[in-house]
Amino acid sequence: MELIRNEVMRYMEKDNFKVSSSKKELLSSIGVVFVVGILMAFAITRTEYIALYIVSIVFVIPICVLMILYDLLFKVNVSGKQIKVRSYWGRKYEFDLSDINTVSCERTDSLKSATHFFIILVTETEKLKMSDSLTGFDQMASYILYKHDTGEIKQEAISKTCRKMLNMYKNNEQRDKRKNKKD
Repeated sequence: MELIRNEVMRYMEKDNFKVSSSKKELLSSIGVVFVVGILMAFAITRTEYIALYIVSIVFVIPICVLMILYDLLFKVNVSGKQIKVRSYWGRKYEFDLSDINTVSCERTDSLKSATHFFIILVTETEKLKMSDSLTGFDQMASYILYKHDTGEIKQEAISKTCRKMLNMYKNNEQRDKRKNKKD
């Protein structure tokens, strides 16, 4: 009986989770805003170009607020076959697993910001792009593979290459490769 309950709990955990921005990203955004604020305040008190700095602040504050909101607002809630999304701009929408037409995986390489991986879910009306910097990214990869294997996501929705990348995400291999490059 205990074994059955454990299996049911593991299955439920696989079908109920959240993908959102990490606390680390939020703290770094707040840190950047704090540093910019202190530099602007210091610059205003130390110069005769106060009007120029006040105009600069009027332009910089909205950008700083957007940086923080960008991290706070984005969230994907998975509950069974339903996927509910709150976009980076606060727009809410939801779709069912059977609505997914295409699952694609992307990789971007940059000297400035390293390598980033993305999972993109495309429905008839929506496109959801998730980065590997989000918490729950590996769980989403596992979920998509599991639902694809059970036939709840159309077989033609995922290419062989994307399937390999999802397996890599699921096992956190992309993070391991990045760590090895740094060593």
